[in-house]
Amino acid sequence: MSFWDKNMEALRKRDEDMYVNLQKHMKNREISEYEYVVEQARDGSDILGIVKNNHKIMLNSTYRPEEEAKKYAEKIKLTENSIIIFYGLGNGKIVSEVAKKINDEAKLLIYEPCLELYYYVMEHFDLADILSDKRISVFVEGIDDDMLSSSISFLLNNVNVGVTVLEAHPKYKDIFLQSYEKIQCIFKECRDSALTNLRTIMSRSKLMTENAIANLPFFVHSKLSTDLIGKFPVDMPAIIVAGGPSLDKNYEVLRQAKGKALIIAMDRTAKFLLDRGIVPDLYCSLDYTKSPSLFQDERLRDIPFLYMPDLNHNVMKVVGKKNLIYGTSDFKFYDSLIEMQGKTPYMIPVGGSVATFAYGFAWRMGFKRIILVGQDLALTDGKVYSGGQVNTRKDAEEFEHMMIPGNVEEMVETRGDFYVYWVWFNQAVREGRGKVEVTNATEGGARIEGTEIITLQEAVDKYCTKQYDIQGVFDKEDFIFSQDDLQEVVGLLKKKRKEIVALKAKAKEARDAARRCTVLTERGDNGKEFKEKNKILSKTGKQFDEDATASLLNKYTEGMMLKQDIDLYVAEDDTTKEMLRLYSKLEYDYNVIFENVDDLLVKYDEALKEIEDEL
Repeated sequence: MSFWDKNMEALRKRDEDMYVNLQKHMKNREISEYEYVVEQARDGSDILGIVKNNHKIMLNSTYRPEEEAKKYAEKIKLTENSIIIFYGLGNGKIVSEVAKKINDEAKLLIYEPCLELYYYVMEHFDLADILSDKRISVFVEGIDDDMLSSSISFLLNNVNVGVTVLEAHPKYKDIFLQSYEKIQCIFKECRDSALTNLRTIMSRSKLMTENAIANLPFFVHSKLSTDLIGKFPVDMPAIIVAGGPSLDKNYEVLRQAKGKALIIAMDRTAKFLLDRGIVPDLYCSLDYTKSPSLFQDERLRDIPFLYMPDLNHNVMKVVGKKNLIYGTSDFKFYDSLIEMQGKTPYMIPVGGSVATFAYGFAWRMGFKRIILVGQDLALTDGKVYSGGQVNTRKDAEEFEHMMIPGNVEEMVETRGDFYVYWVWFNQAVREGRGKVEVTNATEGGARIEGTEIITLQEAVDKYCTKQYDIQGVFDKEDFIFSQDDLQEVVGLLKKKRKEIVALKAKAKEARDAARRCTVLTERGDNGKEFKEKNKILSKTGKQFDEDATASLLNKYTEGMMLKQDIDLYVAEDDTTKEMLRLYSKLEYDYNVIFENVDDLLVKYDEALKEIEDEL
């Protein structure tokens, strides 16, 4: 089998879209301005070169390319879960060495700026391991270069943004300078956006954690979303009803889908549908500042409600404790309580908006067909919502407006926050291809790539053809906790409270140990006391990283530690200075935790008392 055939087969199994596009472009292959050569290095291995105007540039060492690749990879400052944007595939040697330094959680996004060079490498080098590696994605200019930005945005989060790097294959920056500058801009824009989002989220982490604690009395009366995985009929579609302006055009068609699809309404959309005589099967919400006024309608109490634990606790008070379905969260504390009941909490893709949360739920539950309605993601006729509802978001006018492809019109106007969700949907649909088919029946708004675009009437006629007992699916599931013995839950939460108190003492001990290590490091004393203090720091650090109860304290205080967290991976070259920086950070972090434990306990005790009073 030739290199080309072997590489193409690996690509087909890993990324069929890229496989098809590459074949399509191959038919219209153009003459390159460069010539490409394969030569042998002194160690006998094949190396790659580019010739332009009779000047030859070798992209690998002409002596020991394997050793060169290893040394280059070692110079890149990575942690195991890094996101690496790598400019230039070359013949794959350096990329292969970089891949050895990362774990399964990391991602390596390779951008190849020259299509003809990519063809040549596919024909002359074995790239099968790279092309089949699930951690690695290759983007090629002229084929799918427009997907790089959305892929970076999709992957970046508050865990990996600090360890996201842009690196380039040697010589590529000089040969393809203009293209490299473009990638630099894309990288900077994506990272700056992620950092801004990180600052926003983490600056409000205390309030979000307070909501999660205050919502414990509702959690104990909830069913678990991921218990529903695989419980819905495999041929039943899910219809996600967002509140975009286009919903005014076609909401009536939803009557025909009742009982024939799982109709999921967004919080704002649920009352809109009820007022028009359409009862959704499920409604959902997130957002720590969501207005309780959206949930006042008593008719909502009879509809299953999918929520996240950091939802505004005043909303939960209005919703009540009936028909609750716990969705997902990144609170390990909640996960540990679920696991103690013998259940498994799976992460559901959230994406930042209630509509992306609903999509992630349907995707995770195993629906093979998802139909989007009212998902405009654009300012249709200058409006934001259906039913004459007005935008009340205070910072709405601060968002930049831009034009993106439309479903009906060639281009439509959107704004910055909608654009972020549009990018998320594009990537989510692409990621799910082959597992879930998405129909966009919005009849207006932005076009989401990879979706089938038809009217809602056509979608209902085509896919909503059988009747199902949808409410029966929800009714069959057990609660997370036995509703006959909630006293056991109280005992469990009291035990967790004792753990919180013990962690306060641990934080104080670690703070003092870090402070002492700073003094000893300045003295150059790395003797017995230094080792003992570092042992305390290592043990405490592991506990705060892994312990579910400690994670609640971490969440509560992470906004106050934001500056240190962002600088965590900005290392000093001088070893002593680096040690002093880390000890200073540890002292600061543990002191923040120590000083805030009592405030958290006040909130915790209020929630515990509410559960006890109910019993």
